[in-house]
Amino acid sequence: MYDKAHNDFIEGNEQNRCLSQAYDVHTSDSSKILSRTSSKLSYGSADLQGFIWEDETLSAAERRKAICCPDEAVEVLSFQFLALYKSSGLEENTDGILGLSPHKNEEKRQLHYLWALKDSGIISKAMVSFNIASSDMDDSSYALFGGVNSTQIVGGTGGMKTFSSFPNFLGTWALEGQSINYRGKVLEDSEGSYPAIIDTGTS
Repeated sequence: MYDKAHNDFIEGNEQNRCLSQAYDVHTSDSSKILSRTSSKLSYGSADLQGFIWEDETLSAAERRKAICCPDEAVEVLSFQFLALYKSSGLEENTDGILGLSPHKNEEKRQLHYLWALKDSGIISKAMVSFNIASSDMDDSSYALFGGVNSTQIVGGTGGMKTFSSFPNFLGTWALEGQSINYRGKVLEDSEGSYPAIIDTGTS
């Protein structure tokens, strides 16, 4: 699950998972546990408990290079995350959560995948864009770190309109809400200025 409202990476502990896609610390030959002390984390409505691990990740481009040119050096990112052994409140069969909130918690900076990519120089901009496709489309869903696919934007990147994130106490992506409309009518007492949270974790 990509979740722009939070900023940690959490590897799930569900057994009935998509085994061909889900990451598993026990099948990786480069993963290692960093602490034998259990860590607890509240994540929205979920209560999580696990251990801090570290593993190496490759971008898609670096992975292709490693396959076609095994003698060439590739850029590897060492990344820390919480591997769960106990959880409550997560949706059934969740493989894990990749938090992409813009909020930079300095105490957990090493657990923030987007900023880890930026800090290591793998991407030049701390940004992520999404391509969302349904099963009846001749396309696939993906997340693109460090940029956007300009072919999907009318007029290319020059035609892209950007908005600054509206400050809020959650420290997440948001636009400024000014009113709530229902069936063409503004709801009573809904006008003002407040954060309208953008959250892929619930969409």
